[in-house]
Amino acid sequence: MNIPYFLTAPADGHDMTSEIEACLAKHGACRLSPGDFLTHGIKMSEGTTIMGEGAATRLFLSPEVESGGAIRLSSFCTVKDLALDGGRSASPEEVGDRHGVLFEGNVFKGDDDHAGQIHNCTVTGCFMCGFSGGGITCRHTGYSPRAAIVASDCHVVNSGAGILVERFSEFHKFTNILCYHNLYGCINNGGNNVFVNCGFTSNKTGFFIDNGHGQSPNCAHGSCVGCTFHHADNNHGIGILVKNEIPGFVFDGCQIGFSGIVLENADCVSFVGMNVLRKVPIRITGGTLTLFASAMFHEAPTVTIENNTAVRFDSCYLKDGTPFDPTKM
Repeated sequence: MNIPYFLTAPADGHDMTSEIEACLAKHGACRLSPGDFLTHGIKMSEGTTIMGEGAATRLFLSPEVESGGAIRLSSFCTVKDLALDGGRSASPEEVGDRHGVLFEGNVFKGDDDHAGQIHNCTVTGCFMCGFSGGGITCRHTGYSPRAAIVASDCHVVNSGAGILVERFSEFHKFTNILCYHNLYGCINNGGNNVFVNCGFTSNKTGFFIDNGHGQSPNCAHGSCVGCTFHHADNNHGIGILVKNEIPGFVFDGCQIGFSGIVLENADCVSFVGMNVLRKVPIRITGGTLTLFASAMFHEAPTVTIENNTAVRFDSCYLKDGTPFDPTKM
């Protein structure tokens, strides 16, 4: 192919990290052929694009790498149409530090200078599997909308977390990301992050927020819109787990089935227009206002409320039209 930034998969399987990084630095783009590429972690140059031929282009993170990403982003980078493989055939017992796409900044506290911040990047059309950390990981990116990732139309499987948003990482946007067979579908400990039409189904735990150790200065406020949280831990797990969260999170137009909802010391969490299927126990402990509004319940779930007098069920119904409000029973 007569494209100056085109690289062909090597027949001998040697590590292609240096060739790919050199191509990015020289041409601003690198297109990979179908086939297998071994890497110890590609560090993208600023303003560059790496692309492949979808699942036919497989980028493997070397087993010798203990921590890092198969691809590490710089400012204004694009990753598209690649299969990234961390080598695991099943999700790990705990979240590790081998990631698919790593978007890592240098902001560690609220008054950090943002002059050296990594700026906006895009990830789309990728298949990711077998990473001990996140398929897509955002870490220390700060609280500026100029330092955000937009990710869409990806699959993540057999990893520590499908999406991993660690401390102090905000304004990220995730759309049409399907995360399944992971330890966590998503860990979201940053603020202002939005998840639209994402699937967090058939994971050990579906969607997890924990700000108990100050993971973000203003914690995990944000929203899930049109997302699904089904079949956690073989129908016996937790689909939505929110702990020590402030100052508010919205689940709007989402579906959950065969997975529990657990809130612990969470403030201002709302479930609006939810379609709640069967076997969805709800446990709320501590915290402030928790609102279920205009939700449909296919069966009356077991609801346990402790140390919280601000739980509200507004215009909620069972599937036969019977009003449902366990706080008045």
